Amino acid sequence: MVCSGVVPDSVTLLALLVAFAHKGLVDDGIRLFERMERDYGIEPRIEHYGAVVDMLGRAGRLQEAYDLLTNISIPCNDVVWGALLGACRIHGDVDMGENIIKKLLELKPDEGGYYILLRDIYVAAGRPVEANEMRQALLSSGARKNPGCSWVEG
Repeated sequence: MVCSGVVPDSVTLLALLVAFAHKGLVDDGIRLFERMERDYGIEPRIEHYGAVVDMLGRAGRLQEAYDLLTNISIPCNDVVWGALLGACRIHGDVDMGENIIKKLLELKPDEGGYYILLRDIYVAAGRPVEANEMRQALLSSGARKNPGCSWVEG
């Protein structure tokens, strides 16, 4: 694209970041992210940060993702923090999961899915007492988890 004189826009760069995340091309994705503003004049939006967090999370580079979110100048939403919490579940990082749940509950205290993700992290780490405490916290908070659904019929 660039070689043919076409300058990518924000949506194109987002699509590339997501593609890099799914292919595991983390270093390439980080380089592209760093070039967005410098080379293309495109200021990253929260969607771009979310794609990079997903990319780093999939690769197990959780601390880098956390550092990225705590050092950006735009407000983070629960979706990007939730993506990082999901990566903590996949990679079994209890300590980071506990830090992230605090941020998530400030942003979305009524979202029960976040309690369940942290409970799952505790279960996988063999910490049933904390898992039960998280379940109790969910019940006492009044938060709800929306049931999953599918458009696929059998």
